[in-house]
Amino acid sequence: MRRICIVLAALAATLVSAGCSAPHPHSPARAPSRPAGTLTFGHCVTRNPPSMGECVPKPQAVGAAPRASSGARCADWSVWQGYYPSTEGLHCVIIQGAYGLSEEPSVRSQIGDARAHGIPYGVYDFAEPGVNGAAEFRYLHELVPASPLGYATDNEVSGTFWRACEFVAEARNYHEPIILVFSYPGGYAAGGGGYCPGAKLWPSEWGIASPYPFGGFPASSIVIWQFCGGCGNNGADLDQDRGLIALGHPPKPKPPPTPAQRRAKEQRELRADLHLRTILRALEARHNCRNPPYHHPLPDTRAYKHACWGVWVPQGRAIDRQIVTLERELR
Repeated sequence: MRRICIVLAALAATLVSAGCSAPHPHSPARAPSRPAGTLTFGHCVTRNPPSMGECVPKPQAVGAAPRASSGARCADWSVWQGYYPSTEGLHCVIIQGAYGLSEEPSVRSQIGDARAHGIPYGVYDFAEPGVNGAAEFRYLHELVPASPLGYATDNEVSGTFWRACEFVAEARNYHEPIILVFSYPGGYAAGGGGYCPGAKLWPSEWGIASPYPFGGFPASSIVIWQFCGGCGNNGADLDQDRGLIALGHPPKPKPPPTPAQRRAKEQRELRADLHLRTILRALEARHNCRNPPYHHPLPDTRAYKHACWGVWVPQGRAIDRQIVTLERELR
């Protein structure tokens, strides 16, 4: 089909050059999941002791009316959900492995629990101010050397947003296929955070119909969305899978075709090639691309020369060779 479109495009250019063309018509956000040692006060979240963080405002999200989630339900866990949180209704979890360069005490038991229930999991580091993002990734990777749904940096307090790309760059040095940046639109860009090549976005946006990207990330980078806080089992924040699980479970390669399937495919290709050759020969004859003598002067235009000698004639020769090969294989 693509080759036929190329042929028709060349024909259209030729007709335009011959004077046959038609006349031209006149944010929202809040702080995400609570890390270990976190206290909640009304409208903000703060680390305990205060020297480890600061109060993070949680303004009301703005957007269209909420709609039912169509993705699989996931959750993010920390020690606040207990060492063995309920997995009921969950299709994936992202587990806090560390805060800064300190191990989250529940990470190993929660990973074991997810494995025992057959739930794919990822891990994240709650970024601390003053700590290099690359060092946080190395620490997290040493704690959890294999993570089916990848590694995430949780950037939600000032002094950490701009370090997200340090985490991502180091994860890419380790050739990790899934790297996530977790944050919220009200703080990430304002705090110096930007697009990190190679990373996917995990936005925290509550009370809206659908997540939207921020910080220079494209909409296609959103693979999981935290859509509410404290509303899951054990007070877990809930997430909607938007492609993350598929990234962790790539499709198995298709089995090789049987001889009958291969022959049927070659027959379809031969019929398509014969049809295209008929079209090409008709165009060459109609526009005098070869076989002189010509009965009228040929257009001396770039479009005509490109159509004849840049598309139709060379493509016809290539199709002739393909037809010979297919007919030989089908004998």
